[in-house]
Amino acid sequence: MNPTSGLGGQLGVRSTVVIPQQQLQDLAANSHAPPQQLQQAHGGLAVESDVPTMRQRINDLFVGSDVTVLLQLQDNLTVAGKSVLSKEKSFEGRSVNLPSNEGRQHEASMQVIRRSLLDESRELIDHASKLRDVNAHLVNRVVKLWNEYVVLLNEHSSLSKENSSLSKENISILKENSSLKKENISILKEFISEKGAHLLQVAEHDRKLQ
Repeated sequence: MNPTSGLGGQLGVRSTVVIPQQQLQDLAANSHAPPQQLQQAHGGLAVESDVPTMRQRINDLFVGSDVTVLLQLQDNLTVAGKSVLSKEKSFEGRSVNLPSNEGRQHEASMQVIRRSLLDESRELIDHASKLRDVNAHLVNRVVKLWNEYVVLLNEHSSLSKENSSLSKENISILKENSSLKKENISILKEFISEKGAHLLQVAEHDRKLQ
């Protein structure tokens, strides 16, 4: 059994056992991962299995995956783990009618397979548990982000209303300013007119004094 490496470490059962053809087919069907390399040995098949399957797929899916993928993977791992535990019983009693030496060899092979399947099933169930924790964390994160988004929307709505109110007030001030400018221009014209009339009166008075 390879050691795990973090949450997405390699899950691989690497072993060499000698089993008959029928048992090899049963193993491939039960483990959901047919052996990658087969060779003839001692009248049976020597199986060298290198199965990165579940853990590698977790590693591939984990980064960038969403809650739906994790939930589906969690369910698959839970079912697979429980299925592997139940499959262990299917190997019992298969060497009863075999010759003594072959029966012992077969039973030893089955023991290796059983241990591998049990170890793999425990890791699968452990990963399902870890994925449940990850799912809970992601769901909490999504809820938190959604609440923050709602707060920002409310803030934006409030600021938009305030901006609209300020815009109306600004338009009103601009209109008032324009009106005051016109009034100021009118006053200046009147002042200039009165000042001109006063200067004319002063000039006329000076002329008479001379």
